[in-house]
Amino acid sequence: MAAPDLETGFFASNRRRSDDIYEFVTTIIRKASCDPLQENIYCYEFAEENAIKYDTIPFRYEWRFGDGGTATGDVVQHCFAGPGTYLVQLDVINLVTNEKSVNEKSETLVIRDIEQPYITSGDTAFVGQEIEFGAGKTNLPGWDISRYYWNFDDETIATGMNVKKTFIRPGEYSVQLIVSTKAGPGGVIREACVSKNILILNRP
Repeated sequence: MAAPDLETGFFASNRRRSDDIYEFVTTIIRKASCDPLQENIYCYEFAEENAIKYDTIPFRYEWRFGDGGTATGDVVQHCFAGPGTYLVQLDVINLVTNEKSVNEKSETLVIRDIEQPYITSGDTAFVGQEIEFGAGKTNLPGWDISRYYWNFDDETIATGMNVKKTFIRPGEYSVQLIVSTKAGPGGVIREACVSKNILILNRP
């Protein structure tokens, strides 16, 4: 019987004509459950709600997103490069009078990455194809991470922030990234785990 973390457990044997119980320890760490990886959201939709009220008057809506990007329209979409604080501003131009209202709307948008270990990799690969896995986008403020541990769901592992892996059989694999810190006060080690499904296909 294995413990929930699958690292230790017990088994019984009567090879010596008695019911003996033994403890086992595995060198492969596989968590019973990991939080699924969440993708950070950098793309947003912006809308000028008053556009419907004045649909009989021709206006042009010009957006500035605080990262050098611009767009025109009463409803627009924009993707930011990453986390940060962005000042989103809207200028409204009356096309009849050519009057321009600068900063008709202004909003500060704060984008933060989700606090989690992060797996960077492709989602699909072929049997025998080398895949690069990276943990460089891990976002755990205040953590002094000492180990990046990878379990590839095929009884193989790797350690390091950036690793490479080749699967030899097709299937869907739940890859786990387990990060742990150096021992803190009282010998406490912090640990977090995420998982990402990778689909491995036979070559055509």
